[in-house]
Amino acid sequence: MKLRLGSNESVIYTHLVSPKSPRLLTPKDTIRYLTTSTSRTGVLHALSLLERKGALERLGKGLYLNKSTGIVPRIVDVVPDVFRDNPYYIGLNAAANHWGLTPQIPYAYHAVYVPKDEAESKRVVRWCTMLEKKENVMGGILVPVKSRMSRNIISGISQTILEGSQLPISGIERTLIDATIYTEEIGAVGEALLWFRSALSSQQSFNIIEFRALLKKVRAQIKSVGARIGFILERTLRMRTASPEVNVEIGSLLEEIQGKMIESDTSYSWGPKEDGTVYFERWHLHVSRKYLNQLRV
Repeated sequence: MKLRLGSNESVIYTHLVSPKSPRLLTPKDTIRYLTTSTSRTGVLHALSLLERKGALERLGKGLYLNKSTGIVPRIVDVVPDVFRDNPYYIGLNAAANHWGLTPQIPYAYHAVYVPKDEAESKRVVRWCTMLEKKENVMGGILVPVKSRMSRNIISGISQTILEGSQLPISGIERTLIDATIYTEEIGAVGEALLWFRSALSSQQSFNIIEFRALLKKVRAQIKSVGARIGFILERTLRMRTASPEVNVEIGSLLEEIQGKMIESDTSYSWGPKEDGTVYFERWHLHVSRKYLNQLRV
């Protein structure tokens, strides 16, 4: 792309075409790239010129999409720019598809993250909303999901190639646990059951030892996870899709979880309550009738 540009525009454009250039750009970011002192008005003028030349596309107030390569970035390409210094990982539907737990090709990429503060949370949501304007050409939308854990958010996460981009993605074990935490985000409990069934039947990468260790960490912060995992694992075993060896290991885990339930008088809830719930004493768990209808129990 050959452009006739002024000094400021040339400096910015040179930065944009760099292999390490950001996919999303703000006026505040741009000021750091300039070698001479330039007013905000001057920066905005430079960005506006680059937009007219086709190197940038304005998504909304203060946010530009880098198109200097002549190709619109994909949604997975902009994830690091959206979340910046906030701890995050790609999980739920996209991770489940990546690991073969579901055949559904993700259109919404859920990013579970811990915002540094409320201002960052609002910025992330605003940017994701602006990116939706380009969903058809970027291959989907980015959905921010605030983590329900204040610690150990990176546990069970690995750097993985997703759609050609290297991103932190939840492993199989973490994806299954997240399915019981963010159940509504994945389409309710019926989908979660399918993921568990796929993981136990394939036996390819699912690691029961890793799963138990991770569950212990998560349960320390989200008490209801144990009850939910016990409930859904019990129903997964009823489908008899796992090997005898896996059934024994899962049975041992269920006994361990039930032992924790006995030690506590606390009961938990899972799912929307508008249609009522059914109580399962073994797991101290009130499960919504909507979820039970999906599970057909």
